[in-house]
Amino acid sequence: LAECGPCPRGTFAGGGATACALCLAGSFSEVEGASACLHCPEPTTTPLPGAVSADQCAPACGPGTASVSGLEPCQPCSEGSFAASAAATVCELCQAGSAAPLPGAPVCEACLPGSFAGGRGAAECVPCAEATYAAHGGASQCTVCGPDDR
Repeated sequence: LAECGPCPRGTFAGGGATACALCLAGSFSEVEGASACLHCPEPTTTPLPGAVSADQCAPACGPGTASVSGLEPCQPCSEGSFAASAAATVCELCQAGSAAPLPGAPVCEACLPGSFAGGRGAAECVPCAEATYAAHGGASQCTVCGPDDR
């Protein structure tokens, strides 16, 4: 460096740090020499780190929705997928043993006893076939009844 100076806007140096760090996405610093970044007001965030103004905070996608940037406009997650947190950039597939029957799910629901979801991304749990069972919720497969069971 040619000379030392305060950290520029969009960065901070706190706790005796000797180098400036970018404000994380969802925060900003409007002044030079900041010792911390300020958080965007809920439910807003910034699309990238290093924001220099609260004006860069924009409405975030809510749970059950996502967009490429995590900001509005958002699309609901499709059946069989979910987005648990705000500002999601992708919807995750439900795990085996759970399902999301409606679009826009913030969580996947565990299959009830007597039903199962065999793979990831299930939109619904399927009842166990005759002579099979799932004794507990969240089953990914049904168990065949023994020869002495009905």
